[in-house]
Amino acid sequence: PSTIEKSTFDFDINSQQSQKPLIRAKGEIQELVATLEMLSNELDFAFRKDTTEKIIREEIRMGKKISIPFIGKLLSVGSLYSRYAEIPASSLNLIPTPSILFWEGCCCLLTKSNSEGITLYSPKLGILKINQQDLNELKDNKYEILYAQKSNLSPNKNFGIILK
Repeated sequence: PSTIEKSTFDFDINSQQSQKPLIRAKGEIQELVATLEMLSNELDFAFRKDTTEKIIREEIRMGKKISIPFIGKLLSVGSLYSRYAEIPASSLNLIPTPSILFWEGCCCLLTKSNSEGITLYSPKLGILKINQQDLNELKDNKYEILYAQKSNLSPNKNFGIILK
């Protein structure tokens, strides 16, 4: 055949789940906390909002900027595995989900990636669906990505006694 078929493979590791709600926020600290809260909803792990916010505020007070490596450290406090990568925009549709990245200066959660493009949840910008053609036009841009995954030590959201 002379035509190439488009892949229907979906790189969404958690594709069986229903779509989780977008959490809105304004301000650098609140946006990061909201992104991490959405991540906790995606992966179903216990998230300590107050502790996380305190760590972020302390980091900023010391004159440091919020970065992908810093977010990786935050995730390790919550017993999550995270993998860092620098990816060209045209390859963002190949990234497993959920992943964290900065898009237009805003912290976002990558919730879907496939041959058609990507879906980002941004507390500031809303739900962004970016098609592959638009990603290809950004070919000179590189993005820092943090892929997050639960470990066997990650506490579940619902813990305690289970009654039957």
